[in-house]
Amino acid sequence: MRKAQITGILIVTVLLFLGACAPIKEMQLKYDDGFLDGFHASRGWGYLVQFSPPSTPFTITKVEIFGNLYGTGYENQSFIVEVWDMELGEIHSMSYPHTEFSHTPGWVKIDITDVVVSGSFYIHLVTDSPREGGVQIAYDSSVKNEHSEMTKNWKITEDWPESVTKEEVNWMIRVIGGTK
Repeated sequence: MRKAQITGILIVTVLLFLGACAPIKEMQLKYDDGFLDGFHASRGWGYLVQFSPPSTPFTITKVEIFGNLYGTGYENQSFIVEVWDMELGEIHSMSYPHTEFSHTPGWVKIDITDVVVSGSFYIHLVTDSPREGGVQIAYDSSVKNEHSEMTKNWKITEDWPESVTKEEVNWMIRVIGGTK
């Protein structure tokens, strides 16, 4: 009897361990149609997109950004990718060199170290690109904007630059992640 109990406990422990180590069923969260309608770059502005995963807890593994390098002088510049909760509190923040992007517009995949969220969240991108050169971010205007914002000094602002119209801009920022 004792041997059967130990074997049963061992089987349950192994099954629980395997469940905890189960691979994430990855999915992509996005609001753009994949076709850019324009670019924006500016020093002092940030790009913010709200995401609501279909189920939680949701593990973020990558952030994808459509953009490219422009001009010169960006070699020593960096951009910041952050994950914020719905109260605009920082959950994760990392800095990356502008040279993650190329001069040809395209998707850049940024690895995120398994950030787990329990509800809706924001991705905040700050490129801090001067006029001379840096990273410009693409936007899509195929649907009305309901999820994209701009930030100034790490706060959401309604005072958007004249070069973009809030109602028509969906920042081409996506999230890869999933649930177990």
